[in-house]
Amino acid sequence: MTSTLVPSRISTVRATVELIRWSLIRNAINAPLFAVVQALFAFALLYGISVFMPHLDRNSAEYLASGTVTVTLIFYGVCNSSPDYRYH
Repeated sequence: MTSTLVPSRISTVRATVELIRWSLIRNAINAPLFAVVQALFAFALLYGISVFMPHLDRNSAEYLASGTVTVTLIFYGVCNSSPDYRYH
């Protein structure tokens, strides 16, 4: 008698929740370090830009204070600095 493995059918939401849970458990040791580094990077970037641009109008200051620049640079760095293993 042979048995075949049939993948269980679980909902997409449950699969997503389980994936996030697994990722949090896997990175539990590094999570505080990641949070501190990200906060320091955001702080340094926002105040560093204000050093190079001391005379800002209100709209530019609100844009820089909103963190949009920081989020954009972090997103750009994550997307472009991660290695691509599709062709190996």
